[in-house]
Amino acid sequence: MTRHKLFPDAEARGQVAAKRVTWMCEDRQQMVFQVPRLAVIFTAGLESELPWDDEPVVIPFSRIPGFEDLEGSDYPQIKGHKREFQYGFIGGKPFIAILGRIHLYEGEDEIKTRRMVRLMSDMLTHLGVGRILSTSLVGSCDEEITIGDILLATEFLNNGERMTSVGAEGHPSLEDTVDEHLVAALMAVEPSVKAVAHAFWKSSTIEGPKQKKALAAQGAKAVGCSGQPTMESIARQRRVEKDVCGLMILFVTNGAVHTTEDVKDAVEIHGSRWRDFLHRLIKALI
Repeated sequence: MTRHKLFPDAEARGQVAAKRVTWMCEDRQQMVFQVPRLAVIFTAGLESELPWDDEPVVIPFSRIPGFEDLEGSDYPQIKGHKREFQYGFIGGKPFIAILGRIHLYEGEDEIKTRRMVRLMSDMLTHLGVGRILSTSLVGSCDEEITIGDILLATEFLNNGERMTSVGAEGHPSLEDTVDEHLVAALMAVEPSVKAVAHAFWKSSTIEGPKQKKALAAQGAKAVGCSGQPTMESIARQRRVEKDVCGLMILFVTNGAVHTTEDVKDAVEIHGSRWRDFLHRLIKALI
């Protein structure tokens, strides 16, 4: 079993969380939990209007083991971030939505935060979900990538270094998570999606044009609150021969140097198109 030096208990935490949500779903639905083929971790603003057949089971993160720190004052709930696990059916097929994903900039303890970010995907893989999509709002570092564009992250850059697979204690790359059939399905749904290198950052706010230029020089096309821990979790699970793969989908809301209002404006203008894209992708993959 592959272990991570920072999270040696990740396997156990993922198993406990998966067992709890399974029990809660079965208790509320009075039926056996059906393992979904697909789960999506939604960024805020794009999770609404999901085409559920009926009302889904809704479980607040606070009811799931491993997320207890979210109840403390270090993790005040961000407006618009629901922090919910939802399970139900779309087109008669089981589906899981994670709403209001945890961001790396939350909380003062980086290890605790990364542990919870990772737990979102660890829980899903231990439930048996085979396809996981993680979504993020990002800033553009390239003039040819504009607000409203939809991107597919194909590699992470951290301090100018390409994050690659370097053994059990290293950082698996995005190449370790991607299944070519999954990418083909994505491109069939939306051919305009661009594949890009994504700068690993705690938020989509950077200090200024000088920093943006430096990131672009390193090869980054987008910068944002990265889902790298989520994708790393998927890659590690694949290493132990679990049948799981994932994609990280990015939605461009700004030119990287921005205000919160810029992001809100972009979601208001482009959100309906982005949600429509996600709904079509869900139906294609579910």
